[in-house]
Amino acid sequence: MTFKESRLLITFDSSWSVLPFDRSAFFKTLTGQGLKGVDFIGIQDDHLFLIEVKNYTRAQNQNLPDPPTADIFREVLEEKYHDSLRIIRIIHATFRRHMVFRWWQWVASHIHFLFLCAPEAWIFWTRCATICEQGNITFVLLLIDPDNRVDSHLLPAGLTVIRGTGTFAECPGVQIVPE
Repeated sequence: MTFKESRLLITFDSSWSVLPFDRSAFFKTLTGQGLKGVDFIGIQDDHLFLIEVKNYTRAQNQNLPDPPTADIFREVLEEKYHDSLRIIRIIHATFRRHMVFRWWQWVASHIHFLFLCAPEAWIFWTRCATICEQGNITFVLLLIDPDNRVDSHLLPAGLTVIRGTGTFAECPGVQIVPE
């Protein structure tokens, strides 16, 4: 699956189950509540990845704003990651209120192949919620900052920062190139 984000083409291979989180219908219904989300939410090998993309490459004849100060940048990222986890819990709690979903979840827990016989959204969000409960979460910042204007040492603890200068060393199962 290939997505456009921040003037980048991001391709996830078939080992990923991924969703452009901040464009999903579920996220959009909650944005009026003041919640913010990351750019992508992905699952690979029973591990949840919350991925934020920041591209501070200046295109020709384009004046991009400077990156925010490290303190503001850290606050924004922390808010997005915490809100994203909260949104996952809200979506799953909403599903659990529906009797048909609860029935499917109970049956699927006893007859495992039936897990795959449900709407795709149920499967994806149930996996996200289950992985969150297990704590297998990685927060990732894909950062293109060729002028080194962002001091990554001051970013939130526990954040995996993957730097690039227009192209990235390939992440496992992900290819990122300029648009």
